Amino acid sequence: VRLLGDSVTQAREVDEVDSWPCRLAATGLSVANLGVGGYGTTQEVALFRRYGALLKPKAVLVTLVPNDPADNEIFDGWRRAVAAGTARADGLSRFRFCAALGARKPSCGQFRVVGRLGTLPKLLVSRLLDALTFPRLAPRSGSAGMSLLIRDLRELHELLGARGVKLAVAMKNDWRKYFPASRSEIVSFLEREGIPYTDLEFERKQPGAELTFPLDGHWTARGNAAAAAEVSLFLTRAGLIGTGKARGAPRAVQQRNE
Repeated sequence: VRLLGDSVTQAREVDEVDSWPCRLAATGLSVANLGVGGYGTTQEVALFRRYGALLKPKAVLVTLVPNDPADNEIFDGWRRAVAAGTARADGLSRFRFCAALGARKPSCGQFRVVGRLGTLPKLLVSRLLDALTFPRLAPRSGSAGMSLLIRDLRELHELLGARGVKLAVAMKNDWRKYFPASRSEIVSFLEREGIPYTDLEFERKQPGAELTFPLDGHWTARGNAAAAAEVSLFLTRAGLIGTGKARGAPRAVQQRNE
C-alpha cells in the first residue's frame, strides 16, 4: 500500500515507530509513506507521477484533509506564475505561502522573525496565524480548490486503473464535522467512480482521549495507533488487503460506525 497525503500522513510529530504508516506496516503490509507536510492533492498526484510507479504499488490510499483545496489553489497559482515567468521555480517558501493566503508582506515578515525567537513565541504565532487563515483554508463546495481536488482524484484513479492498481480514500473526520457540504461533493464523486472511502472517526468514538496535539490538531502517538487500526480495518473490509481479493471494479465502501 502506498500512502499519499500531507503532514497528517507524514506524521513527523511522533517517533517513526509510533506513526500510523509504520504501525500499518507492522501488520505485515508493504507500506511506503509518501506523505509530505503542506501538500495538497495536486502536489500529491505530481509526486506519485514522478516516483510512485517506481514503488510498484498494488493499492494507493490518499488521506484527504480540509486544507487540501486551499493548498491546491496556492500550488496551482504558484505553478501558473512560474510558467508565466513571474515567480521563481525553486519551491514554495513559508514566506510565499503566507503571502498567498492574503496576508501583507510585512505581516509575513513579522511572523517569520517572531517565529525565530523561541518555541513559545513560535507556537503562539502559529496559533494566531491559524486563527487568521482558517477561514481562507476552509473548503467551500464548488470552489476552485475543490474542483482541483476532484480533478486530481479522477486523474489518479485513471492513472492507477490503467496499471491495474486500486485506489482508496480516507477522509479526516474534520470534513464530516465542520464541512459536510464539501464532504458530500467528494463522496458523490467517489461513489460515482466506485472508489472505496472511509471517514476516520476514531476521535469521535473516543471522547476525552488525548488523540491530537492541542496546538495543531495532528495525531499523538495514541491517535496514530487509532488511525492505523481504523485504516487497516477499512482496507480489509474494502477487499484491498487480507486473504479476500476484490473482483472487478472496486465497490464504493464506507466504514460504518458500529
